[in-house]
Amino acid sequence: MIFPVLHHTPAVTSYARNFKGLFPNVPEYNHFKNYLSGLMLAERKNYTQIATTIVGSADETNISRFMKNPLWSAEKVNNKRVSIMRERTKYTDSWAMGCLAIDDTLDEHVGSLFDYIAKHYDHCDGGYKLAQNPVTSHFVKGKVSFPVDFRCYRTYDESTDWAEHFSRNFPDIQIPKTSKKRKKLKKKYEKDLLEADAVFAKKHNEFKTKISFAVELVNNAVERKLDFFVVLFDSWYLAPEIIEAIEKAKKAWISILKKDRNLETQSLKIYDEEGKRIRFENSKIKVNELIPLIPKSKYKAVKIDKDTTYYAFTFTANIPTLGKVRLVISYDKGPGEGRCAILVSGQLNWDARKIVTTYLNRWNIEVFYKDAKQNLGFSDYQCRDVAAIKKHWYLAFCAYSLIKLSVMSSPLYEKWERQLKTIGVAMKRQVRYVIEQLLITCHRLLGQGKSHQQVFNLLFG
Repeated sequence: MIFPVLHHTPAVTSYARNFKGLFPNVPEYNHFKNYLSGLMLAERKNYTQIATTIVGSADETNISRFMKNPLWSAEKVNNKRVSIMRERTKYTDSWAMGCLAIDDTLDEHVGSLFDYIAKHYDHCDGGYKLAQNPVTSHFVKGKVSFPVDFRCYRTYDESTDWAEHFSRNFPDIQIPKTSKKRKKLKKKYEKDLLEADAVFAKKHNEFKTKISFAVELVNNAVERKLDFFVVLFDSWYLAPEIIEAIEKAKKAWISILKKDRNLETQSLKIYDEEGKRIRFENSKIKVNELIPLIPKSKYKAVKIDKDTTYYAFTFTANIPTLGKVRLVISYDKGPGEGRCAILVSGQLNWDARKIVTTYLNRWNIEVFYKDAKQNLGFSDYQCRDVAAIKKHWYLAFCAYSLIKLSVMSSPLYEKWERQLKTIGVAMKRQVRYVIEQLLITCHRLLGQGKSHQQVFNLLFG
Protein backbone atom coordinates (compact mmCIF):
# COMPACT_ATOMS: atom_id res chain seq x y z
CA MET A 1 0.00 0.00 0.00
CA ILE A 2 1.28 3.50 -0.89
CA PHE A 3 0.66 6.10 1.82
CA PRO A 4 1.32 9.84 1.43
CA VAL A 5 4.50 11.15 3.04
CA LEU A 6 4.62 14.78 4.17
CA HIS A 7 7.99 14.70 5.93
CA HIS A 8 11.36 13.19 5.17
CA THR A 9 12.52 10.29 7.31
CA PRO A 10 14.49 11.05 10.51
CA ALA A 11 17.68 9.73 8.86
CA VAL A 12 17.33 12.12 5.92
CA THR A 13 16.31 15.06 8.12
CA SER A 14 19.32 14.54 10.39
CA TYR A 15 22.09 14.03 7.82
CA ALA A 16 21.05 15.24 4.35
CA ARG A 17 22.23 18.79 5.07
CA ASN A 18 25.82 17.52 4.91
CA PHE A 19 25.37 16.96 1.16
CA LYS A 20 23.68 20.28 0.29
CA GLY A 21 26.82 21.88 -1.16
CA LEU A 22 27.16 19.09 -3.74
CA PHE A 23 24.01 20.15 -5.61
CA PRO A 24 23.79 23.15 -7.98
CA ASN A 25 20.49 24.50 -6.63
CA VAL A 26 17.75 23.98 -4.06
CA PRO A 27 15.40 21.98 -6.35
CA GLU A 28 18.15 19.43 -7.05
CA TYR A 29 18.89 19.18 -3.33
CA ASN A 30 15.18 18.61 -2.64
CA HIS A 31 15.13 15.88 -5.30
CA PHE A 32 18.04 14.27 -3.46
CA LYS A 33 16.18 14.27 -0.12
CA ASN A 34 12.95 13.05 -1.73
CA TYR A 35 14.76 10.24 -3.52
CA LEU A 36 16.47 9.03 -0.32
CA SER A 37 13.17 9.14 1.57
CA GLY A 38 11.49 7.32 -1.30
CA LEU A 39 14.10 4.55 -1.19
CA MET A 40 13.26 4.06 2.48
CA LEU A 41 9.47 4.42 2.28
CA ALA A 42 8.04 3.62 -1.16
CA GLU A 43 6.68 0.13 -1.75
CA ARG A 44 8.68 -0.10 -4.98
CA LYS A 45 11.65 2.19 -5.32
CA ASN A 46 11.11 3.33 -8.91
CA TYR A 47 10.56 6.89 -10.14
CA THR A 48 6.77 6.56 -10.32
CA GLN A 49 6.23 5.35 -6.77
CA ILE A 50 8.79 7.74 -5.28
CA ALA A 51 6.94 10.62 -6.96
CA THR A 52 3.57 9.23 -5.79
CA THR A 53 4.68 8.60 -2.21
CA ILE A 54 6.32 11.95 -1.42
CA VAL A 55 3.70 14.71 -1.22
CA GLY A 56 4.87 17.74 -3.15
CA SER A 57 7.53 15.78 -5.02
CA ALA A 58 8.10 16.37 -8.71
CA ASP A 59 6.64 13.82 -11.08
CA GLU A 60 8.61 10.87 -12.43
CA THR A 61 9.85 12.74 -15.51
CA ASN A 62 11.48 15.38 -13.30
CA ILE A 63 13.05 12.66 -11.15
CA SER A 64 14.38 11.07 -14.33
CA ARG A 65 15.97 14.38 -15.36
CA PHE A 66 17.45 14.72 -11.87
CA MET A 67 19.10 11.32 -12.19
CA LYS A 68 20.54 12.22 -15.59
CA ASN A 69 21.61 15.74 -14.61
CA PRO A 70 25.40 16.09 -15.13
CA LEU A 71 25.53 19.09 -12.76
CA TRP A 72 25.75 16.81 -9.73
CA SER A 73 28.16 13.92 -9.27
CA ALA A 74 27.21 10.64 -7.65
CA GLU A 75 30.90 9.95 -7.02
CA LYS A 76 31.18 13.17 -5.00
CA VAL A 77 28.07 12.24 -3.04
CA ASN A 78 29.60 8.86 -2.31
CA ASN A 79 32.93 10.41 -1.27
CA LYS A 80 31.10 12.70 1.13
CA ARG A 81 29.06 9.81 2.51
CA VAL A 82 32.13 7.67 3.22
CA SER A 83 33.88 10.65 4.81
CA ILE A 84 30.87 11.26 7.07
CA MET A 85 30.65 7.59 8.02
CA ARG A 86 34.36 7.48 8.81
CA GLU A 87 34.23 10.58 11.03
CA ARG A 88 30.94 9.78 12.79
CA THR A 89 31.90 6.18 13.63
CA LYS A 90 35.65 6.38 14.35
CA TYR A 91 35.11 6.08 18.11
CA THR A 92 32.45 3.37 17.88
CA ASP A 93 33.81 -0.01 18.96
CA SER A 94 37.36 1.32 18.74
CA TRP A 95 38.56 -1.96 20.26
CA ALA A 96 37.43 -3.96 17.21
CA MET A 97 39.60 -4.85 14.23
CA GLY A 98 38.56 -3.03 11.06
CA CYS A 99 37.83 -5.24 8.06
CA LEU A 100 37.28 -4.59 4.36
CA ALA A 101 35.13 -7.19 2.57
CA ILE A 102 35.28 -7.57 -1.21
CA ASP A 103 32.52 -9.37 -3.13
CA ASP A 104 30.21 -9.03 -6.12
CA THR A 105 26.48 -9.45 -6.60
CA LEU A 106 24.05 -10.00 -9.46
CA ASP A 107 21.52 -7.22 -10.03
CA GLU A 108 18.95 -9.20 -12.00
CA HIS A 109 16.56 -7.72 -14.58
CA VAL A 110 14.07 -8.86 -17.18
CA GLY A 111 14.93 -7.58 -20.65
CA SER A 112 18.16 -6.54 -22.33
CA LEU A 113 17.57 -2.80 -22.78
CA PHE A 114 19.57 -1.83 -19.68
CA ASP A 115 23.18 -0.75 -20.10
CA TYR A 116 25.88 -3.17 -18.94
CA ILE A 117 23.44 -6.07 -18.73
CA ALA A 118 24.57 -9.53 -19.79
CA LYS A 119 24.39 -13.16 -18.75
CA HIS A 120 26.54 -13.77 -15.67
CA TYR A 121 27.25 -17.03 -13.92
CA ASP A 122 25.51 -17.42 -10.56
CA HIS A 123 27.61 -19.72 -8.37
CA CYS A 124 24.68 -20.12 -5.94
CA ASP A 125 22.53 -22.13 -8.34
CA GLY A 126 25.05 -22.96 -11.06
CA GLY A 127 23.15 -21.16 -13.84
CA TYR A 128 23.45 -17.98 -15.89
CA LYS A 129 21.29 -14.96 -15.18
CA LEU A 130 20.59 -11.73 -17.05
CA ALA A 131 21.99 -9.09 -14.73
CA GLN A 132 24.47 -6.37 -14.02
CA ASN A 133 27.42 -7.42 -11.90
CA PRO A 134 28.79 -4.75 -9.52
CA VAL A 135 31.90 -5.58 -7.48
CA THR A 136 31.71 -3.81 -4.11
CA SER A 137 33.80 -3.09 -1.03
CA HIS A 138 32.31 -3.01 2.48
CA PHE A 139 33.79 -1.69 5.74
CA VAL A 140 33.15 -3.53 9.01
CA LYS A 141 34.34 -2.70 12.51
CA GLY A 142 32.29 -4.04 15.40
CA LYS A 143 28.77 -2.61 15.03
CA VAL A 144 29.92 -0.28 12.25
CA SER A 145 29.08 -1.67 8.82
CA PHE A 146 28.64 0.25 5.57
CA PRO A 147 29.38 -0.08 1.82
CA VAL A 148 32.36 1.87 0.51
CA ASP A 149 32.40 1.81 -3.29
CA PHE A 150 31.74 -0.34 -6.34
CA ARG A 151 32.91 -1.07 -9.87
CA CYS A 152 30.51 -2.44 -12.49
CA TYR A 153 31.99 -5.53 -14.11
CA ARG A 154 31.29 -6.31 -17.75
CA THR A 155 32.05 -9.62 -19.40
CA TYR A 156 34.89 -9.75 -21.91
CA ASP A 157 32.52 -10.39 -24.83
CA GLU A 158 30.28 -7.49 -23.84
CA SER A 159 32.98 -4.91 -23.17
CA THR A 160 35.00 -5.73 -26.30
CA ASP A 161 32.10 -6.66 -28.66
CA TRP A 162 34.17 -9.73 -29.45
CA ALA A 163 31.55 -11.54 -31.56
CA GLU A 164 30.97 -8.51 -33.78
CA HIS A 165 34.69 -7.89 -34.36
CA PHE A 166 35.41 -11.57 -34.95
CA SER A 167 32.62 -11.96 -37.51
CA ARG A 168 33.78 -8.83 -39.29
CA ASN A 169 37.38 -10.04 -39.58
CA PHE A 170 36.71 -13.77 -40.07
CA PRO A 171 33.33 -13.91 -41.83
CA ASP A 172 33.78 -17.51 -43.00
CA ILE A 173 34.20 -18.92 -39.48
CA GLN A 174 31.05 -19.68 -37.52
CA ILE A 175 31.08 -18.80 -33.81
CA PRO A 176 30.14 -21.83 -31.66
CA LYS A 177 27.22 -21.53 -29.25
CA THR A 178 28.73 -23.60 -26.44
CA SER A 179 31.01 -21.84 -23.97
CA LYS A 180 33.78 -24.44 -24.13
CA LYS A 181 34.12 -24.38 -27.94
CA ARG A 182 33.84 -20.61 -27.96
CA LYS A 183 36.79 -20.30 -25.57
CA LYS A 184 38.87 -22.57 -27.81
CA LEU A 185 38.08 -20.41 -30.81
CA LYS A 186 39.02 -17.23 -28.93
CA LYS A 187 42.34 -18.68 -27.87
CA LYS A 188 43.14 -19.93 -31.35
CA TYR A 189 42.46 -16.63 -33.13
CA GLU A 190 43.27 -14.12 -30.35
CA LYS A 191 46.64 -13.03 -31.77
CA ASP A 192 45.33 -12.78 -35.35
CA LEU A 193 42.29 -10.74 -34.27
CA LEU A 194 44.40 -8.32 -32.23
CA GLU A 195 46.74 -7.75 -35.16
CA ALA A 196 43.93 -7.38 -37.69
CA ASP A 197 41.62 -5.05 -35.73
CA ALA A 198 43.09 -2.01 -33.96
CA VAL A 199 39.73 -0.99 -32.49
CA PHE A 200 39.26 -4.41 -30.94
CA ALA A 201 42.85 -4.37 -29.67
CA LYS A 202 42.14 -1.10 -27.83
CA LYS A 203 39.01 -2.57 -26.22
CA HIS A 204 40.95 -5.72 -25.34
CA ASN A 205 43.64 -3.71 -23.54
CA GLU A 206 41.06 -1.63 -21.67
CA PHE A 207 39.13 -4.67 -20.40
CA LYS A 208 39.21 -5.12 -16.61
CA THR A 209 38.58 -8.34 -14.73
CA LYS A 210 36.90 -8.66 -11.35
CA ILE A 211 40.36 -9.17 -9.90
CA SER A 212 41.48 -5.80 -11.31
CA PHE A 213 38.41 -4.14 -9.83
CA ALA A 214 39.07 -5.78 -6.46
CA VAL A 215 42.61 -4.35 -6.48
CA GLU A 216 41.17 -0.91 -7.30
CA LEU A 217 38.69 -1.15 -4.41
CA VAL A 218 41.40 -2.13 -1.91
CA ASN A 219 43.56 0.81 -3.02
CA ASN A 220 40.47 3.03 -2.96
CA ALA A 221 39.78 2.12 0.69
CA VAL A 222 43.41 2.80 1.61
CA GLU A 223 43.25 6.23 -0.07
CA ARG A 224 40.10 7.02 1.92
CA LYS A 225 42.08 6.29 5.11
CA LEU A 226 39.51 3.82 6.37
CA ASP A 227 40.59 2.14 9.59
CA PHE A 228 40.87 -1.45 8.41
CA PHE A 229 43.65 -3.96 8.91
CA VAL A 230 42.41 -7.10 7.14
CA VAL A 231 40.77 -7.71 3.75
CA LEU A 232 38.20 -10.53 3.48
CA PHE A 233 37.06 -12.25 0.29
CA ASP A 234 35.95 -15.63 -1.04
CA SER A 235 37.90 -18.08 -3.20
CA TRP A 236 36.92 -16.31 -6.44
CA TYR A 237 39.20 -13.38 -5.52
CA LEU A 238 42.12 -15.42 -4.17
CA ALA A 239 44.66 -14.33 -6.78
CA PRO A 240 48.31 -13.18 -6.59
CA GLU A 241 47.40 -9.69 -7.90
CA ILE A 242 45.06 -9.05 -4.96
CA ILE A 243 47.46 -10.49 -2.40
CA GLU A 244 50.24 -8.30 -3.79
CA ALA A 245 48.10 -5.14 -3.55
CA ILE A 246 47.00 -5.97 0.02
CA GLU A 247 50.51 -6.72 1.25
CA LYS A 248 51.87 -3.62 -0.48
CA ALA A 249 49.36 -1.61 1.61
CA LYS A 250 50.65 -3.50 4.69
CA LYS A 251 47.29 -5.13 5.36
CA ALA A 252 46.37 -8.70 6.27
CA TRP A 253 44.02 -10.95 4.32
CA ILE A 254 41.81 -14.01 4.81
CA SER A 255 40.04 -16.02 2.12
CA ILE A 256 38.21 -19.25 1.49
CA LEU A 257 40.42 -21.85 -0.20
CA LYS A 258 39.03 -24.24 -2.80
CA LYS A 259 39.43 -27.88 -1.87
CA ASP A 260 41.19 -28.75 -5.13
CA ARG A 261 44.11 -26.35 -4.54
CA ASN A 262 47.54 -27.96 -4.38
CA LEU A 263 49.81 -27.80 -1.34
CA GLU A 264 53.54 -28.47 -1.46
CA THR A 265 54.05 -31.58 0.68
CA GLN A 266 57.62 -30.71 1.62
CA SER A 267 56.30 -27.81 3.70
CA LEU A 268 53.67 -29.85 5.57
CA LYS A 269 54.29 -30.74 9.19
CA ILE A 270 51.28 -32.88 10.11
CA TYR A 271 51.44 -35.71 12.60
CA ASP A 272 49.42 -38.88 13.02
CA GLU A 273 47.79 -40.21 16.19
CA GLU A 274 51.13 -41.60 17.40
CA GLY A 275 52.90 -38.28 16.95
CA LYS A 276 54.84 -39.34 13.85
CA ARG A 277 55.16 -36.89 10.97
CA ILE A 278 53.09 -37.93 7.96
CA ARG A 279 55.23 -38.48 4.85
CA PHE A 280 53.96 -37.99 1.29
CA GLU A 281 54.99 -39.75 -1.90
CA ASN A 282 54.37 -36.82 -4.25
CA SER A 283 55.63 -33.25 -4.11
CA LYS A 284 52.08 -31.87 -4.16
CA ILE A 285 48.74 -32.89 -2.66
CA LYS A 286 45.26 -31.45 -3.02
CA VAL A 287 43.60 -30.15 0.12
CA ASN A 288 40.66 -32.57 -0.23
CA GLU A 289 43.15 -35.46 -0.37
CA LEU A 290 44.97 -34.22 2.73
CA ILE A 291 41.92 -33.75 4.96
CA PRO A 292 41.17 -37.52 5.45
CA LEU A 293 44.76 -38.01 6.66
CA ILE A 294 44.37 -35.56 9.56
CA PRO A 295 43.49 -37.35 12.83
CA LYS A 296 40.20 -36.16 14.32
CA SER A 297 41.91 -35.75 17.67
CA LYS A 298 43.89 -32.86 16.20
CA TYR A 299 40.77 -30.72 15.80
CA LYS A 300 40.15 -28.22 18.58
CA ALA A 301 36.86 -26.59 19.59
CA VAL A 302 36.67 -22.91 18.63
CA LYS A 303 33.86 -21.25 20.58
CA ILE A 304 32.49 -18.20 18.74
CA ASP A 305 29.59 -17.41 21.06
CA LYS A 306 27.19 -19.27 23.33
CA ASP A 307 25.37 -20.76 20.32
CA THR A 308 28.20 -21.36 17.86
CA THR A 309 31.23 -23.65 18.09
CA TYR A 310 33.48 -24.77 15.24
CA TYR A 311 36.02 -27.57 15.28
CA ALA A 312 39.25 -26.50 13.62
CA PHE A 313 42.71 -27.71 12.73
CA THR A 314 45.35 -25.21 11.64
CA PHE A 315 48.76 -25.56 10.02
CA THR A 316 51.11 -23.74 7.66
CA ALA A 317 51.82 -24.77 4.09
CA ASN A 318 53.25 -23.51 0.82
CA ILE A 319 50.76 -22.91 -1.99
CA PRO A 320 52.07 -22.32 -5.53
CA THR A 321 51.59 -18.65 -6.54
CA LEU A 322 50.75 -17.67 -2.93
CA GLY A 323 53.80 -18.77 -0.96
CA LYS A 324 53.72 -19.72 2.71
CA VAL A 325 50.29 -19.34 4.30
CA ARG A 326 48.29 -20.52 7.29
CA LEU A 327 45.31 -22.80 6.69
CA VAL A 328 42.36 -23.52 8.97
CA ILE A 329 40.18 -26.54 8.28
CA SER A 330 36.93 -26.24 10.25
CA TYR A 331 33.72 -28.22 10.70
CA ASP A 332 30.47 -26.99 12.24
CA LYS A 333 29.15 -30.22 13.80
CA GLY A 334 32.23 -31.92 15.21
CA PRO A 335 35.70 -33.07 14.14
CA GLY A 336 35.24 -34.20 10.54
CA GLU A 337 31.45 -33.78 10.76
CA GLY A 338 29.08 -31.30 9.11
CA ARG A 339 30.00 -28.60 6.64
CA CYS A 340 33.69 -28.11 6.00
CA ALA A 341 35.27 -24.72 5.32
CA ILE A 342 38.92 -24.10 4.53
CA LEU A 343 40.29 -20.68 5.37
CA VAL A 344 43.67 -19.37 4.27
CA SER A 345 45.56 -16.31 5.48
CA GLY A 346 48.94 -14.68 5.12
CA GLN A 347 49.02 -14.10 8.89
CA LEU A 348 51.21 -17.04 9.89
CA ASN A 349 51.12 -16.20 13.60
CA TRP A 350 47.31 -16.04 13.96
CA ASP A 351 45.58 -18.95 15.65
CA ALA A 352 42.48 -20.72 14.37
CA ARG A 353 40.04 -18.76 16.51
CA LYS A 354 41.32 -15.38 15.37
CA ILE A 355 41.19 -16.35 11.72
CA VAL A 356 37.69 -17.85 11.97
CA THR A 357 36.16 -15.02 14.02
CA THR A 358 37.74 -12.37 11.79
CA TYR A 359 36.52 -14.01 8.59
CA LEU A 360 32.96 -14.16 9.92
CA ASN A 361 32.87 -10.36 9.43
CA ARG A 362 32.65 -10.99 5.68
CA TRP A 363 29.02 -12.00 6.22
CA ASN A 364 28.18 -8.31 6.66
CA ILE A 365 28.51 -7.69 2.93
CA GLU A 366 26.00 -10.47 2.23
CA VAL A 367 23.61 -8.90 4.75
CA PHE A 368 24.04 -5.55 3.00
CA TYR A 369 23.20 -7.05 -0.42
CA LYS A 370 20.04 -8.60 1.01
CA ASP A 371 18.96 -5.41 2.80
CA ALA A 372 19.76 -3.17 -0.16
CA LYS A 373 17.76 -5.31 -2.59
CA GLN A 374 14.80 -6.14 -0.35
CA ASN A 375 14.42 -2.85 1.53
CA LEU A 376 16.18 -0.07 -0.38
CA GLY A 377 15.34 -0.84 -3.99
CA PHE A 378 18.88 -1.55 -5.18
CA SER A 379 17.38 -3.37 -8.19
CA ASP A 380 14.10 -1.43 -8.58
CA TYR A 381 15.27 1.44 -10.78
CA GLN A 382 13.55 2.43 -14.02
CA CYS A 383 16.61 4.10 -15.61
CA ARG A 384 18.40 2.27 -18.39
CA ASP A 385 21.58 4.24 -19.06
CA VAL A 386 24.60 3.35 -16.95
CA ALA A 387 25.22 6.85 -15.55
CA ALA A 388 21.74 6.98 -13.97
CA ILE A 389 21.99 3.37 -12.78
CA LYS A 390 25.24 4.14 -10.98
CA LYS A 391 23.61 7.18 -9.37
CA HIS A 392 20.77 4.98 -8.14
CA TRP A 393 23.23 2.50 -6.63
CA TYR A 394 25.20 5.25 -4.92
CA LEU A 395 21.99 6.74 -3.50
CA ALA A 396 20.99 3.28 -2.20
CA PHE A 397 24.42 3.17 -0.51
CA CYS A 398 23.64 6.60 0.96
CA ALA A 399 20.19 5.60 2.25
CA TYR A 400 21.66 2.50 3.91
CA SER A 401 24.42 4.51 5.59
CA LEU A 402 22.10 7.25 6.86
CA ILE A 403 19.83 4.66 8.46
CA LYS A 404 22.88 3.10 10.11
CA LEU A 405 23.94 6.49 11.45
CA SER A 406 20.41 7.20 12.67
CA VAL A 407 20.38 3.93 14.61
CA MET A 408 23.84 4.39 16.15
CA SER A 409 23.28 8.01 17.16
CA SER A 410 19.99 7.34 18.97
CA PRO A 411 20.21 7.87 22.75
CA LEU A 412 18.25 4.63 23.12
CA TYR A 413 20.68 2.69 20.96
CA GLU A 414 22.15 0.53 23.70
CA LYS A 415 18.65 -0.32 24.92
CA TRP A 416 17.02 -1.40 21.66
CA GLU A 417 19.96 -2.34 19.45
CA ARG A 418 19.21 -6.04 20.00
CA GLN A 419 15.89 -5.52 18.21
CA LEU A 420 17.50 -3.86 15.18
CA LYS A 421 19.21 -6.88 13.70
CA THR A 422 18.51 -5.79 10.12
CA ILE A 423 17.99 -2.59 8.19
CA GLY A 424 14.43 -3.78 7.53
CA VAL A 425 13.59 -3.58 11.23
CA ALA A 426 15.31 -0.19 11.57
CA MET A 427 13.32 1.12 8.61
CA LYS A 428 10.06 0.36 10.42
CA ARG A 429 11.08 3.03 12.90
CA GLN A 430 11.55 5.47 10.02
CA VAL A 431 8.11 4.55 8.66
CA ARG A 432 6.46 4.92 12.06
CA TYR A 433 7.90 8.43 12.40
CA VAL A 434 6.53 9.67 9.07
CA ILE A 435 3.11 8.15 9.83
CA GLU A 436 3.08 9.91 13.21
CA GLN A 437 3.96 13.20 11.48
CA LEU A 438 1.23 12.59 8.90
CA LEU A 439 -1.41 12.13 11.62
CA ILE A 440 -0.18 15.14 13.59
CA THR A 441 -0.23 17.35 10.49
CA CYS A 442 -3.74 16.23 9.51
CA HIS A 443 -4.97 16.89 13.06
CA ARG A 444 -3.37 20.35 13.04
CA LEU A 445 -4.88 21.27 9.65
CA LEU A 446 -8.33 20.11 10.68
CA GLY A 447 -7.96 22.06 13.91
CA GLN A 448 -7.12 25.18 11.87
CA GLY A 449 -10.44 24.93 10.09
CA LYS A 450 -9.37 23.07 6.93
CA SER A 451 -12.10 20.86 5.50
CA HIS A 452 -11.73 17.13 5.11
CA GLN A 453 -11.74 17.63 1.33
CA GLN A 454 -8.88 20.16 1.51
CA VAL A 455 -6.78 17.82 3.60
CA PHE A 456 -7.54 14.96 1.23
CA ASN A 457 -6.54 17.06 -1.77
CA LEU A 458 -3.29 17.99 -0.08
CA LEU A 459 -2.41 14.35 0.49
CA PHE A 460 -3.66 12.80 -2.74
CA GLY A 461 -4.11 15.69 -5.16
